Formats: sequence, structure tokens, C-alpha cells
Amino acid sequence: MRNQIIRRAVYLALGLMLAAGCAAAGEEESRNTVAGSSGREPEATLLARVLGVDYAPGAVTVTAVATDPAGGEADVLLTASGDTLAQAMDALPTAGESWLALTHVTQLVLGDRADLEEVLTYVMNSAQMDDTATVWCAPVPAAGLLEECGGGVDRLTVLEQKEEVDTVTVAQALEYWREGGEVALPALAWQGETLEAAGVLLFSEVL
Repeated sequence: MRNQIIRRAVYLALGLMLAAGCAAAGEEESRNTVAGSSGREPEATLLARVLGVDYAPGAVTVTAVATDPAGGEADVLLTASGDTLAQAMDALPTAGESWLALTHVTQLVLGDRADLEEVLTYVMNSAQMDDTATVWCAPVPAAGLLEECGGGVDRLTVLEQKEEVDTVTVAQALEYWREGGEVALPALAWQGETLEAAGVLLFSEVL
């Protein structure tokens, strides 16, 4: 009888140790998944609110305007580049000292040479970004425009609420493009010391 009790106690102890080991392994795997390929554990997180995309021959640069959920005073600008859009986007979350989350992007700014369909399709297929984000375009590189206005998170929110601005979401823009081969996007321009809506720019397959 005593031997049975001892065996049961040993089995119970082994079971608890195994369960604890599995839980620890699961937590480690979760941290590695969130940290991404860099293997860095995200002790702090910034929330990307605006995403700018610029194309140049052989390179794509993405610029994120982020805010600190802990209450940082100013917008934080982060950039990443790659041979392709996918490479640039993969590098963006670890471009700064803090982890960058892309789940709160509400504004998308396309530079003057951006590949419209590729960018929209990427966002639509993204597990993090939302297809309801407003799409803007600029007759200049988006990175320079966002840097000049200090990020523009609050300003873009104000502009999209103006009656004269006909906003277009990612989902709408891609639908218009695929159905008719063109889409008119609200344009942005730096005027004086203010970011302003500046009419529309027509993206067309014919051009």
C-alpha cells in the first residue's frame, strides 16, 4: 500500500513538471513569434498610425508614423527599405528601438512612384493591417512629406473629415482599379507650414 502511494506521488510530481515545461515552452514560442525573425523580445511597443510607401528603381522604402500608447508626446517616424515591398515591410517592425505594431494603421500615403496595385493588394492580404484605411497620394515622395509635417497623424484625421475631401479606403481603391483600370485618390501637399488636401490625382493603367 505504501509503495503504491509513493509511486502515485512520483507520477503526480512528474506530471506537474511536464506540464510546467510545456507551458514555459509555449510562452517562449509565443515571444519568438511576436518578436519575428530578429529574435528580439518586444519590451515596448509603438503603434503605427500612418504608413507611407515610396518606390525607386530597385528599392522600396516604407515610412511609419507611430505613436506611443504609453503617452509619448510626439509622433515617431521609422523607415525601412528593401528590394521589394515585402522585404521592406518585413523589416519595418524592428526598424526602431521599440517593436512596431501595424495593427492600428488608419492612413496610407502613396508616393509619386508607388505601385498602386501592389501596395493595395499587400494591405488587403495582410493579417495585421485593415482594408478600411484611407488612401492618400502625394506628387512627391511620401517619406519627405511625412517628415516635413512631423508625422501628420492628427492632421490627416482632420483632413479626411472635411466635406470637400472624397476619401477612398484600401478596399474601395482596389475595387475601382480592378473594375475600371483607374482610381482617383485624394492628394496631399505641404502648403506653408500645414499639410493640406490638394484635390485628387488619377492613377490609370494607361499612364
